[in-house]
Amino acid sequence: MSKQLPLNPSLEYDKKQSKALLKAYQAGDADALARVRESHPRLQNVPERTIPLEEFKLSDAQLVIAREYGFSSWSQLKHQIEIVKAGLEQSFSRFADAVSLGDGVQVRKLLEAAPALAKRINDPVIGFDAPAIVVAAGCGNQELIDVLLEYGADVNAKSVWWAGAFGVLHNTDSNLAKHLIAHGAKIDAHAASEHGMLDVLHALVDADPAVVHSQGPDGQRPLHFARSIPTIDFLIERGADIDALDVDHRATAAQWMIGEYPELTRYLITRGSDTDIFMACALGDSDLMRNLIDAEPNVVNMRIGQKDYTRVPPAPGLHIYAYTFGDNKSPHQIAQDFGHDAVYQLLLERSSTQRRFIAACERVDAVVARALLKDSPSIADAMPSQDQRLLADAAWENDIEAVRLLLDLGFDTHVRGANESTPLHRAAFHGFSEVVHLLLQHNPPLTLQNQYGARPLDSAIYGAVHSWRHDGDFPKTVEMLINAGSKISADSFPTGNEDIDVVLRRYIEQDTKQR
Repeated sequence: MSKQLPLNPSLEYDKKQSKALLKAYQAGDADALARVRESHPRLQNVPERTIPLEEFKLSDAQLVIAREYGFSSWSQLKHQIEIVKAGLEQSFSRFADAVSLGDGVQVRKLLEAAPALAKRINDPVIGFDAPAIVVAAGCGNQELIDVLLEYGADVNAKSVWWAGAFGVLHNTDSNLAKHLIAHGAKIDAHAASEHGMLDVLHALVDADPAVVHSQGPDGQRPLHFARSIPTIDFLIERGADIDALDVDHRATAAQWMIGEYPELTRYLITRGSDTDIFMACALGDSDLMRNLIDAEPNVVNMRIGQKDYTRVPPAPGLHIYAYTFGDNKSPHQIAQDFGHDAVYQLLLERSSTQRRFIAACERVDAVVARALLKDSPSIADAMPSQDQRLLADAAWENDIEAVRLLLDLGFDTHVRGANESTPLHRAAFHGFSEVVHLLLQHNPPLTLQNQYGARPLDSAIYGAVHSWRHDGDFPKTVEMLINAGSKISADSFPTGNEDIDVVLRRYIEQDTKQR
């Protein structure tokens, strides 16, 4: 839960609080250590006895203070306080929305109407703590970029993302990069690697050989950004660590590239990059798969996001594979998703009976799953929670047939998925009424809270405003949950979604009359 920002916030007060937290933390105060572990993304998963007191700076304390208020960075907290005092809160909110939507016409109108707004055009607070021009560049929107430049945007402004700053040349189309460079954008080693500017990269490394180890966006190294074999070769020859990890997602260059640039992952393997079971599955490399399983048979049981699936500490922003393949995905699912039948069959051959049962459930093969269950009735009794979680994952994806099969096979409706959410939480968040209906037939828990303190009904109400899916029916979902026995929280109404408010209002009035 976040602290509430006061109605009359004071940046000076929060600066003093940051200095006090820094002093207490460096003195080893237990409460300060607990607050840091709770709110600092870099230190959340670090054992308390190994937290480096001497490396904790004022900027770290400020980040903790900001996150305790619910902001992702100190810059966002500072920005919020300043725009509130300047009376620009609504204007900047509309500006940020227009930038995020890529609406250059609306952005121009807003900047013309509020000259004071243009003075905040470089505030790094839109999407991952980025200024407007970085957001526009990341979306490839030259029209919006030109509007922003016209009103004074700094082409070299960067995000203040805690793990490493993004600029306009990072993750940007190469043709647009040329346009930005023509307007003064400076090329760093990461941008040079991404856009194949080998002459610039040579010059940068010649001037400072340590550049090959520099941490840029997300804490990635230039090798993470390499998009060609010549660039890879140059960086490795000049000393780049082929298995260096980024800060936010704790992944190597080969792991970052596997989704969009599998040919470069293959090449990095030939150059000596570390490998893993998920990489082998995505590449369809049977020989690599056999070697990995021979070395460690248990790799067939691993899942994306589980604590033992990599040899590094948990990533603050989830391992990059969670975004490339999907959270909690198994090697079997990845091999199937990429169409590598030979690798999939090899995995099955090296899997236990229970794992083959889980694989059948993953592919919604009712015939095989039921046959295995018939032969081994206790097969599902000791299923690890990460496998039971298939029910929560299927509910999240609105996979009705998978949900129906898993429920019929006895999967537990109390199992926790991402964010400590039950299957009912996961379906309710997107308003998947058919899935909710199926789950309610199996007596799921209505009062269990996820890590945010929300019950399934709370998740449905929140999701009605924040879900990005468009295939849900929130009024029907909310109504089913209330009829099943969920109680309406006093602070959940009104929601800001009129369709939901109509339902909640009706039940609140009914409850009032009954009393």
